Amino acid sequence: MSTFNRCSPFACLLTFWLSACSGRAVNLDGIGEKPSPGPASNVVELHLSSPAVDFWVDGERIYWTDYDTLVLKSCAYDDCSHTLATYASSAGPLAWSEHDVFFAGFAEMPGGRTRGSRLLRCSKLGCVGEPALFLQDAARFPTPPIVDADFLYWSSSFDIYRCALSACTDPPELVAQGYTSNGALAVFGPNVYWWAIAAASPDWPTAQTETHLYAAPRDGSAPPTELTPSGPIATAEGEPIAVDAGGLYWIDAGTRIVTCPLAGCAGKPPMVAVDTPTSKRSLQVDELGLYWIDPYVVAADEYPTTGVVRFCPLPGCASGEEPAMLTAENARKFQLDAHYLYWNADLTATAGGTFNPVVYRAPKPTPGPQL
Repeated sequence: MSTFNRCSPFACLLTFWLSACSGRAVNLDGIGEKPSPGPASNVVELHLSSPAVDFWVDGERIYWTDYDTLVLKSCAYDDCSHTLATYASSAGPLAWSEHDVFFAGFAEMPGGRTRGSRLLRCSKLGCVGEPALFLQDAARFPTPPIVDADFLYWSSSFDIYRCALSACTDPPELVAQGYTSNGALAVFGPNVYWWAIAAASPDWPTAQTETHLYAAPRDGSAPPTELTPSGPIATAEGEPIAVDAGGLYWIDAGTRIVTCPLAGCAGKPPMVAVDTPTSKRSLQVDELGLYWIDPYVVAADEYPTTGVVRFCPLPGCASGEEPAMLTAENARKFQLDAHYLYWNADLTATAGGTFNPVVYRAPKPTPGPQL
């Protein structure tokens, strides 16, 4: 098996001005590598109290699942030792409101623990006693919940629902009856967006499948609208849709990031935003541009667990242009808030790697002059 001597989270960071991409230029100065071997001055190490399997940020606190115990924890960005909050064993995923955090609890099943159908609730400052049961779904949670100012949304195995953050009624409110999401839901403006897989013939599960994009009003006041009426689309399995005012973005079944307007593709193929030859995962979008991970593969038969966080300003990089490299090739996960990029890293060169109790933070790219 071939191995790669990976550099530290700092040593491979690049500094350059991204001018090859179409649209607005973005200044990446300060994210890059210094000539000296020391860490870049604007990359901050956030030391957690334990190694993290996964992590999330909300602009004030960082949340993570403890690698050893699977207990969900959180702390303030810059003073973790004095602000630690502990919740409960969590099967993930996570959502939060202004005051509370919501997470999937484990259900005891024959043969051991598995992801359950309970969504639990605690104060952001930690659980006092046992976490409160927010909702119990008859099916397991196939997608992460998502929260807006007033409601929590999720896809069950048979419908898409929402509940008021104040209390979840039984039954919950229907957003889309008879529809489910095969990736994470996205909420933007008045609508909920998702993609779903359907069998092209009744010979399920051996039938060839098709993927379609949908939107529905958040309150379920109208039936869902198919945004790809001309036919199925190609998507990377399990990957989310990213949504902003400019449109919908997703990773297709190959290596491209493609986009359509919020109203749908109008019978046309999606437009290509990024066309580079590497595989991609974990797509996110903000007002500056598109972020994703190019997975790094140690060996041909190994599932990639780490990669490079890359960036391309909107409306997208021209065909063949190289998107910006924001981290070294050892990034496991990344998150965004209003001002910063966060990522955790595998610091070993061994297959499978290790989890470590550090999350790295650097300023997001800043807008530059118009091209």
